[in-house]
Amino acid sequence: MLRQIVFLCIFAFTLTAISSSAYDTRATIRGRVTDSNKRAIVGAMVKAVNVETNQTTKAKTTTGGHFTLPNLNPGTYNLEVTAEGFKTLNRDHLVVRVADKIDLTLEMKVDQ
Repeated sequence: MLRQIVFLCIFAFTLTAISSSAYDTRATIRGRVTDSNKRAIVGAMVKAVNVETNQTTKAKTTTGGHFTLPNLNPGTYNLEVTAEGFKTLNRDHLVVRVADKIDLTLEMKVDQ
């Protein structure tokens, strides 16, 4: 009988641990940075700043112009994209909700 109680307690604890870790409240912003001709901009710096906490998350774009900003807490973010030879691109007041997966296409203009 004692064995069964211990087994049930361990089983219940394991189930609770698995179910609580399966629900992630953090969000992701991902996307692609291009020029006006839809060509990928490689090595652009994409920065998201949480308006309430000032926490900053950064990523550089890949050879395909893609970026991912993972593990963002829900809140309002200001995005800034910089790349050599291009004007800084700002996207303000981007609302991120629990477990959001936000896909963006960001087009930069040449700095003349």
